Amino acid sequence: NSQRNPYDSEEFTAEMAARASRVTELLRDIQTGKIPEGKTRRDLLIEMQREIRALGSRLPRGVRDELLEMLTDGDEPWRRLVGEALGQLRGDQETAELLVKMFQLRPASHFTRSAILNALGSMQVKQVLPDLVAMLGEGFENEEWIVSAIGRLADPQARLDLFEKLDDPLRPKTRQEIVRVLGQSKDPAVMGRAKRGLVDGSRDEQVVLLDI
Repeated sequence: NSQRNPYDSEEFTAEMAARASRVTELLRDIQTGKIPEGKTRRDLLIEMQREIRALGSRLPRGVRDELLEMLTDGDEPWRRLVGEALGQLRGDQETAELLVKMFQLRPASHFTRSAILNALGSMQVKQVLPDLVAMLGEGFENEEWIVSAIGRLADPQARLDLFEKLDDPLRPKTRQEIVRVLGQSKDPAVMGRAKRGLVDGSRDEQVVLLDI
């Protein structure tokens, strides 16, 4: 019994069930506008983030799906907090792939676009990186936000792929964000690629080397 996994205990199971119930309760209050006296919607969303962080993969999928729906429900600035709540599901590939598909549908609200990419940047699911890189140059609004999300995932191969994107016709803001993200990298492979760019690379690549 001394070797028993604490995560298998009845106490832990009961705690996770209580947290899941609290997330559902918070979600209902946020959706219906039933905000307790002395609280704000922001307060409830921040509490929900905290509970989701503790739950991790134990978050009920039904609750996850409702959070995804909230991202497209109107044009509200607090949408970012919903994205931050989803971002607590670190390593959740299924949810990350659903978020990518939502973004590919080109939601009209810039709050929604920002929230989706913020969530993806926090989740650290590298399997979606090829999809994010492929979006560059496809006419997505706020394309530079995509580059920022890629940079937060801190994957050397993704950054090398960004170097290749510098050869494509991209918006000035997108190119600037790529240079910024690459310039922040301390990865040897990225630095080596930048140095090779001094010989026969583009001006953008040379700027990256100067920034590293």
